[in-house]
Amino acid sequence: MLLTAMVSMAFAYETDQLTDRERPLADADFFADPLVQRAIERAVADVNERTACLAPPDDTIDRFIELFAQEVSGNARVPGRGLPRGMGYDRVGAALERGPVERIRFRGPDGSVFSGLSFLDSPIIDTAGICSTISLSGVRVGTDKVDHFLATGHAVWERGRRGKNPVAAASWSERSTLGWWTSDAYSYADLAADLAGVAFYDGIGGPDGYVQVADDGCLEVTRPFRWADWVEPSWDEVENPSVYRPAVQDAIDAWLDDHQDEVCAGYAQWADAGYEDRLAQQLATEVPGGIPRVDPFRLVERCSGPEDGVIHLSAR
Repeated sequence: MLLTAMVSMAFAYETDQLTDRERPLADADFFADPLVQRAIERAVADVNERTACLAPPDDTIDRFIELFAQEVSGNARVPGRGLPRGMGYDRVGAALERGPVERIRFRGPDGSVFSGLSFLDSPIIDTAGICSTISLSGVRVGTDKVDHFLATGHAVWERGRRGKNPVAAASWSERSTLGWWTSDAYSYADLAADLAGVAFYDGIGGPDGYVQVADDGCLEVTRPFRWADWVEPSWDEVENPSVYRPAVQDAIDAWLDDHQDEVCAGYAQWADAGYEDRLAQQLATEVPGGIPRVDPFRLVERCSGPEDGVIHLSAR
């Protein structure tokens, strides 16, 4: 049953923005923006062909959203990751995994903060592996975040149209099939991307949106898509960390102990003066239906200790 579930579902990929965080990454916007823009343009052309520009404006926008979501959310593979780790991506996330962008790529959990996990600790993380880290508009994110914004965001937006609270709906998705029940993690960064996606779909055909119905009844593109308008530091899982089940957290603690010197050397390079306050603010944020928050890395404590410098925090 477990294997059937893993094959049939889109994997709930985990992501690691801590490893090699001090390494500069060029922004992927030059490639990522056109991926979405082209999907918008294809959906506009498709809806005009299907409706012959004769449908009521509201129906035209609804049809566009449906076709656009199909364009960006179709299941795609990343051949370079092999099987089954190349499965479960949506089209934009898969394109970013394959495309000409700088990224930090992991082979399975190896080389990431999840390196110490076994199949028994977390079957999904061990089987699906870790998606790549890229930079979008200066924010380090996993490639899974574009899928959360475009695909999960659309699914949550649809639930909102049926009267469900979007925050509660997104939290339930993260607590069930997209996180806590599958990859043993509740990702607050995934949740932030989901809710940004809801806002995107809410306004996609509005006065300041990306498409509008012209006087002749045809749909037209009215604004270029830019990830810079949407991506936020809250999509970064170091700035807005996840909560992990005990077996996963224990493995993270052990890995951090084993890599203490290099982690803290990197921390000294990338952590700016406001990081501790921003982290504290995120950890204090309450989400209905969310998992109670803790700091899974405790970098401030680990890397700001006594002069001899090494504080081991695992329970080993």
